[in-house]
Amino acid sequence: MRCAILPLLVSLAFAASAAAQTPPSEAQIRADLVEHVFPTATSVEIRGDGQRELNRGVYQYVRSVTVRRPHGEVDGVEIEAYGDVVYDSHGSRYAYTDYRVGDWRYFGIPAPTAADVLAVLNADPAEAYPHGTLDLPRELTLAEGEEPRWHNLESVTVPVVATYYADRGGDAPVVHEQAEMEVRLYRESYEAPWTSFLATTRSTTELSRGPRPDGARTLDEAADIAAAEAHAAGLPNVEAPRFSSDAELGAWIYEQFRSTTDRARLEATIRSVLPSSMFVEGSDGALPLAAQMWLDEQLDALTELDATFAELSCPTATYDAEKYRRDGRRMHYRGILSARDEGDAVLLVKGEQEADGYRNGQPVLGRWVATVLDVWTATDEDDLAWLRSFDDPSALCSAAGQAVQSATQEAGAVTDGAADQARGAVEGAVQEGRRRLGRIFGRGGN
Repeated sequence: MRCAILPLLVSLAFAASAAAQTPPSEAQIRADLVEHVFPTATSVEIRGDGQRELNRGVYQYVRSVTVRRPHGEVDGVEIEAYGDVVYDSHGSRYAYTDYRVGDWRYFGIPAPTAADVLAVLNADPAEAYPHGTLDLPRELTLAEGEEPRWHNLESVTVPVVATYYADRGGDAPVVHEQAEMEVRLYRESYEAPWTSFLATTRSTTELSRGPRPDGARTLDEAADIAAAEAHAAGLPNVEAPRFSSDAELGAWIYEQFRSTTDRARLEATIRSVLPSSMFVEGSDGALPLAAQMWLDEQLDALTELDATFAELSCPTATYDAEKYRRDGRRMHYRGILSARDEGDAVLLVKGEQEADGYRNGQPVLGRWVATVLDVWTATDEDDLAWLRSFDDPSALCSAAGQAVQSATQEAGAVTDGAADQARGAVEGAVQEGRRRLGRIFGRGGN
């Protein structure tokens, strides 16, 4: 029993000894901070009463401090640091151990002007305003009575007030709101222009409610459309001719794909034959995200694989007339490698005429457009090796070339048949062996 009590008594005595220690004086704390951490400190403020902590078996004394010091590189700028000074218990005294960094703030830097702040925010309103803000009348102003908070020479937080309309759902979905926000600005170097920001909403106040106006988009949607319009504006100018039939449309697309591997020109070519309904209504060439993703898949097939469209296609566009009748007027343009993989196509197009209003009450049909368009140029290494073994691969598109392809395909079929026969013979022998073993060991068998 005494052995069990002794460690407890020792622990209590140790704790009592630590509690009885005298904490370092404020003068000592200031001196230690200047000696070990802030040699250029102009002021040291001791905050709170301090506290004792037990960390990893060692008693420590922790005191919060605020230290001011000059920046050192920019005249007139001071840094105010907030943290904790730590002392370890050593017998009957405390010894300085560490300074724990908390936060800091810069003073003496000229505040950014309202014009500078609003210029960077208005350059990207979708990020500046709260989520769901509509592209309707709105305003940003700097809040009054609050000072900017400098984090360093390249970053500052300023208070901003935003007034806007947002869609919040319900019977009266559009809410007129006012939000108090904090906007942190960033720049590349001291005194350089502000280049980016991060906006955070602190609180919102509802001003009124109402229905959503027809055609109103969110700022996010408007930004996506603007980006899509900018992308379209950067493409080459390609104008498709007025076609008299879907066959002319398909042949023109086929020839354009054979003529270049330039991705931008190919994209402009495809866009020139797309239906008007595929584009965002009222926009200048903007495609919805899903349509752009589909378009990018076609461009990948045309530009990013081992074989080009010209290499895999015949010089003259000839579609499969039987499939055209059977498959809903879709034009399948077979590639040179079709004999290697029966039925393969390099291009699939379906053309239709767009509605172009009415005349005497009857619909008028306008230009031919591609309502279906898919490209296939993916081939395996063996297919390409076979194709490139010919001195003139395009000769395979002639009547004699088609005979070569047919012979190749027939030879492949014979080879496959012989292999199947050989596999059948081996499997038959294995089955017969199993039946004989079954009879020998009395397990029957067929």
